[in-house]
Amino acid sequence: MRGIDLQMAFSLNKQADMKTAMAAASIDRCLPYRAFVPSTQEFPDAISDAPWYGKGNSYASFWDPITKQVMLPSREFSLSNLSALFAPAMVMGKVEAATPGSGAGVYKHRFTFQDPLASPEPIYTAMIEKMGSIYQRLISGAVIEQFTLTGVRTDHVTIAWQGFARKMVTDATALPEIPDCSFFKTIKGTFNFGATGAAANVSAQLVSWNLTVNQNPSKWWMPGNAAGEENLLTKCKIGKQSAIGQIVILLEDANQKTLFENNSECELTILLVGDKIGATDTKYQVEINIPHLKIPSEAFGEEQEQVTYTIPFTENTILKDPDDDYLSIEVQCDENDAKLLVAA
Repeated sequence: MRGIDLQMAFSLNKQADMKTAMAAASIDRCLPYRAFVPSTQEFPDAISDAPWYGKGNSYASFWDPITKQVMLPSREFSLSNLSALFAPAMVMGKVEAATPGSGAGVYKHRFTFQDPLASPEPIYTAMIEKMGSIYQRLISGAVIEQFTLTGVRTDHVTIAWQGFARKMVTDATALPEIPDCSFFKTIKGTFNFGATGAAANVSAQLVSWNLTVNQNPSKWWMPGNAAGEENLLTKCKIGKQSAIGQIVILLEDANQKTLFENNSECELTILLVGDKIGATDTKYQVEINIPHLKIPSEAFGEEQEQVTYTIPFTENTILKDPDDDYLSIEVQCDENDAKLLVAA
C-alpha cells in the first residue's frame, strides 16, 4: 500500500442521532491529507475465563467482547477554506452563519461551544474511508473529540483531528473529487496579544503557535441496542469543553514579559488570510479569538541566536466572562450554511 491509496470523504452535514447513519450521498467532501491512518476496530471491554480458578489449566476457553468501538486516529490537513470548517463545527457544535456584504457568494461562519445543558450530546457525523482496492468502509456515529491548529513561519497552518465512531460497514460509494483550495500560512497572519481590549500586534515577533480545542466526550454502552448491535456505543455526552495552546515570540518588547509579572488579563486574536474568494476582492479568512486569558508560566528559548519567549495558556487560565465567549473561530469562505451542521 502507498500513501496515495489512502482516502477519506466527509460531510459538513450532521447525523440526526448517533444510531441513524447519514445517507452516503451527503458525504460529499474530500481533501488531501498530510497524515492519515485508517480507522481501527477495538473491543475495550471483554470477559475471558483465563484468570478463573478450578479449571485445571491457565488457558482461556472463551473470550466474550462486551463493548465495541471504532477509533479514528489523528488525521492532519493543511488548513484550507474547507478543512477550517469541518473539525471546528464538529467539536465546538454551535455555529452562527451570516452573509457579509462584501461580495456575492461570500459567507461567514462563527463557531463557539454549544451549551451542554441544552444539547448534552456532541455532534455526530459520518465518513467514508478507502484504502486502494483493499477495502472501503462507511463509518457512522462518529464523534470528533478534538482538533489542533499548528502554525510555523515556514509552512502552511495545519489542522489535525481525532475521534471515535459507533459503526463501520462495507461501502461502495464513489468518493467525491478533491476541490481547489485556498491554504493559510502563518506568514500571512496577524497576531494580536496583550492586555484585554488593547492587544498589541506581535506578528513581526511571532515564531510559532498552536491551539488544541477539546470537548472531552464520554462514551456510553447501554442495554437496549437492536439485535446484532448489542455491544455498540449507545450514546455520548459532552465533557469538559476546553482549549490549551501557546504562542512563541521573539522577546523584543519588555511589555510582553510584564504581562506575566503583573498577572495581567490578556487577549489573543489570530487572523489568518488566504486567497481571494472567486471574482470578489474579499479573501478567505480564519479569525480565532480568546478574549480573556492569563499567562501561567514563562519560558525562554533561542531561535537563530535570538531569545524567544513562550506564552502558554491552559484550560484553567483561559477565562470565561459572562458577556464574552470562551473561544470563537470565525471562517470567511464561499461555503454557505445549507449543509453546515444540518441533519442528513
